[in-house]
Amino acid sequence: MSADQRFGRRIMPVGLLVLAMAALAIALTVWQLRMDALADARMNAGNLGNALAGQVARTVQAVDNTLHELQERVSAPGIGDPLSLDPASLGSRALHDLLVERARRLPQVDTLTVVGADGRLLNFSRSWPVPTIGLADRDYFIHLSTTPEHALFISRPVANRANGTWEIFLARRLEQPDGSFAGVLMAGVPLQSFRKMMDSVLLPAGGSFLLLRSDGIVLTRYPDTTARAGLVMPAGSPWYRQVAAGGGFYRSDGVFDKVTRHVAVRPVGEYPLVVDLAMTEATILARWQQQASMIAGVTAVLLLAGVVLLLALRRQVARQDEARATLLRANAELEAGRQALAGQRKVLETILNSMDQGLMMIDADRRVAVCNRQAMEVLELPPELLARQPLFEEVLEYQWRTGEFARADMELQTFIRAAALLDGPPVYERRRPDGRVIEVRTVPQEGGGVVRTYTDITSRRNAEDRIRHVAHHDDLTQLANRVAFNQILHRALTEAARDGLGVALLYLDLDYFKQVNDAHGHAVGDALLAEVAQRMRAVVRESDTVARMGGDEFAIIQPAADGQAGTLALARRLLEVITVPFQVGGLPAAVGVSIGIAWYPTDGLDAETLLRHADAALYAAKREGRNTFRCYEPAPAPTPALP
Repeated sequence: MSADQRFGRRIMPVGLLVLAMAALAIALTVWQLRMDALADARMNAGNLGNALAGQVARTVQAVDNTLHELQERVSAPGIGDPLSLDPASLGSRALHDLLVERARRLPQVDTLTVVGADGRLLNFSRSWPVPTIGLADRDYFIHLSTTPEHALFISRPVANRANGTWEIFLARRLEQPDGSFAGVLMAGVPLQSFRKMMDSVLLPAGGSFLLLRSDGIVLTRYPDTTARAGLVMPAGSPWYRQVAAGGGFYRSDGVFDKVTRHVAVRPVGEYPLVVDLAMTEATILARWQQQASMIAGVTAVLLLAGVVLLLALRRQVARQDEARATLLRANAELEAGRQALAGQRKVLETILNSMDQGLMMIDADRRVAVCNRQAMEVLELPPELLARQPLFEEVLEYQWRTGEFARADMELQTFIRAAALLDGPPVYERRRPDGRVIEVRTVPQEGGGVVRTYTDITSRRNAEDRIRHVAHHDDLTQLANRVAFNQILHRALTEAARDGLGVALLYLDLDYFKQVNDAHGHAVGDALLAEVAQRMRAVVRESDTVARMGGDEFAIIQPAADGQAGTLALARRLLEVITVPFQVGGLPAAVGVSIGIAWYPTDGLDAETLLRHADAALYAAKREGRNTFRCYEPAPAPTPALP
């Protein structure tokens, strides 16, 4: 058997093996694209879940702080304080007025309530006199009366007897000095407040938000027209494992509607709550299914063309001993096969140019073999440069000349200058000169070369930036919120301790704001708060921080405060600008402001102490006539008794 005959017999199985390996490689690539789509979706769901868990934690923490403050007021009253743990004090009008005032500061709270040790309702922010109601059968009372724990207890969801809406109760145990049970202090929070929070969040397509207790009891689901409050996650659900592990991801077959979802589980800080952010698998894989269909079609065409070519080659080898006419016919068939491949290449180029992503293929010789239209548009590369299949280094040289990497970080620029970009990280992001953010993915190819994709992710990054802004700023005034305030205050105290400088803290409460709010409505009240915030920003230093603490309370942090003169001057200026009458929506409005001032390190060495002393100074200003400021003065030591 001649060498030509042996070659003719081997060409078909070898060629089929090569085509099968190519098909397998493409199938693996398609599968990897699917895994990448799921991984990206989980990462995005996890990031958004973290942000939402933080918002829920801040909402609950604001209520818990108020409960803790009230718990301390009745458990350890100061000199002259009429509040104490005896039933008469717990049911007093003084405590009722305090509950009403604190409830107004918390828009997410419906009621503040005190329950006695016998389960009777003693005080209630909603009405006076207090109705006679027994609550000894409620889960929060049973738990706190039988369990001596000091953590915040969150009740099962219950329907409000007055209006039928669903709400939960955040409750704390009251104890006598000997540790015995003295009653329950709690706040009613409508579940609708969490759904209103979600109205301002841009959920991804197919996304849903679920708030649960850590024992699996459902509180609310958004978006969902069906009330889910009180349902329980199935006992065998992997959700419980993720909660026990401190958060994670799992695939759910659909507890509520039998729709398969991928769920990010995120605990809510130190509270027994869990936030689930779920995305439907169909939405996650929609784009992948389109890509897989296109790739499958192109692969089928190319495999068919490969088989046709193998058959043509086999016939050519089998007939090489024939006459010239036969050889010419075989050459004609081969030419037809080449034209078919050229046509398929054109089809492939058309498909590549219809992709949403930019794609560039660099061969083993570092030459740009393929670059689709999207890649040229995203990177603003001239078509004439790519038409001659240049070296990748030529493309980099062009990008350096046009300032493509001017906004990239120095580490990435150094890596690019070393001509090692193709050996760099498989996925990275960089900002283009026009401000857009692109994600670059590099997939090494067997035998050398790489495939790179370029995706414009500017919209996604902008959405993430908006979520971070919402998490740290008050929506009405655009001032720093309580979370950002606490972070900035701790950082200022740390820097002051390191550099030997002082920090001033001013705590402000508007006088007569309630009268304006009651007379003209909440819309005018909100507009007035925004105007007050603008006047405060106008008189502080650039390095100072103005924050809204809730309701009509504000705080100002003055870092690097060297002496009291500058702070006192600021307090006087604040009194001047805020007492100037306002015009809000064509209506006149006048308010005053009371200010309490505390300094680090003389009035406190930590944020909690400094804030408490500034608050005490604020109430001293309130007692002395309002519309003034007072500096913190420690209470005089008690005079020792004579022998």
